[in-house]
Amino acid sequence: MYNYLRRSASYFLFVTIIFTVTYLLMVLTSTTRVEPDQLWNFFLSNNGMMVALFAVVISLAYPLFGFAKKSVTVRDTGDWSTVDRVMEASGYVLTEDKGAIRRYRPAKALARLRMLYNDTVTIDASHNPIEISGTRTVVIVLAMRLENEQ
Repeated sequence: MYNYLRRSASYFLFVTIIFTVTYLLMVLTSTTRVEPDQLWNFFLSNNGMMVALFAVVISLAYPLFGFAKKSVTVRDTGDWSTVDRVMEASGYVLTEDKGAIRRYRPAKALARLRMLYNDTVTIDASHNPIEISGTRTVVIVLAMRLENEQ
């Protein structure tokens, strides 16, 4: 539940920043009818409430479709060399090692920002097939790379 709320809040912040940047660009290019001093009036109107409601609904739905778990069959679950090689080649560094469960994060700060700091990839090798969980696109790419490494 904590991860769900954290992911929703970070995505809401992202949507708010995107809206703000878009609005500022519209003000700078004089393509908006809503002046900055009338912005609160916009959010109190029906259109403004729909925009705010849309941002909340999308933020609440994002953790449901933005994250995934995928199973990958490996030759030897006790051998982490293949996993470490794929993760290093993909730009990830090991942040936590709990025996059969490892957590990785991107090495570059820009990659973390791009993923809204919901960037932890967890690999559970307590059984075969191993389970990869994290952001949907990252999980799918890493699973394909691990499958091709076999």
